[in-house]
Amino acid sequence: TSTVPITNLEFSPDGRMLLVARENGMIEVVLANSGKALNQLRGHCDSICSLSFAPDGGSLNSASLDNTIKTWQKVGGWQTNGYFQINSRRYCISNDLSRIVDEIDQEAGSSMGLRIYDVSRGSSIPIRTPYPSLRYSLSSDGLVLANDELKEIVLYDTCLLYTSPSPRD
Repeated sequence: TSTVPITNLEFSPDGRMLLVARENGMIEVVLANSGKALNQLRGHCDSICSLSFAPDGGSLNSASLDNTIKTWQKVGGWQTNGYFQINSRRYCISNDLSRIVDEIDQEAGSSMGLRIYDVSRGSSIPIRTPYPSLRYSLSSDGLVLANDELKEIVLYDTCLLYTSPSPRD
């Protein structure tokens, strides 16, 4: 049993596994019914602040205070197959793990915005917003981004953003 504090817990979609995230950046995969350790996932160097399984349970994302989000695939054991460097500690991930949104750093004189990362394409696009975004969320399939801009909700079609960045009607 580890003495390192737990920072997050997440059940697999079928309820058979439990992810236990630790303050030291390690993730333990345990059997939910017995607590027996199956794997230890190492790859972050700071506290894990978020975990999410894909609906099929075959992959997961982990986000850490080291400003990275890692994608893990269950191939034999769990292996990381990539990471995404985030600019801030505020972000959101679609339930199907296809899209990640984080904030673009605000620089003197420039407007703040968001960045949408498409995991399958391995690319990101910025969305400049006239006002700082206080809250934002992705639909479960990652296709719609809701963003609040001064008490108004603006919806973006994330597929269309890759061809023409304009708010969704």
